[in-house]
Amino acid sequence: GKFIKQSPQIILSIWQFIVTTFLAILFSFLIIYDYSRLSKEVKSLAQSRLSDFFSEAARPVVRFAISVGQGFQAIAVIAFITTIMVVITLLAFKVPSFAFLAVVTFVTSLVPVVGVIFEVIPIALVILLNEQLGINTAIRVGVALLVIHLIIGYVITPIIFGRRFNMNL
Repeated sequence: GKFIKQSPQIILSIWQFIVTTFLAILFSFLIIYDYSRLSKEVKSLAQSRLSDFFSEAARPVVRFAISVGQGFQAIAVIAFITTIMVVITLLAFKVPSFAFLAVVTFVTSLVPVVGVIFEVIPIALVILLNEQLGINTAIRVGVALLVIHLIIGYVITPIIFGRRFNMNL
């Protein structure tokens, strides 16, 4: 009932996520492709009328960009580790379509907090729609995923971010 009514909104949200991700990747490639020209243009600001602003703002902006990049790297490593742990679990329970579910897990693991919800839904649907697995397997896999995400959230994430940002653990 309620899920069916919200299905169009869920599909729209997933579509928006896919389009936004695609556009972000596309613009990232365009920036990388045109990096040398963009770099020259930005450096030319040091000799322009904006030189005072540039000399004050350039270093903090660069440091911020490096920190954001390191954060994305850490999130990607965490998503990769999560994916490996989930795939091992899916293989242990003989869940079909584990390759597709691995891709879903990796992509959704890049989204903090709510990504877990979008990860669990397809896994649960695949298990529940498989006549050989059923509700017992869904519960067992659900518990395994809960344990995995507790380990990721409370052990692995702090270690990776701590090392990436040179924080004391």
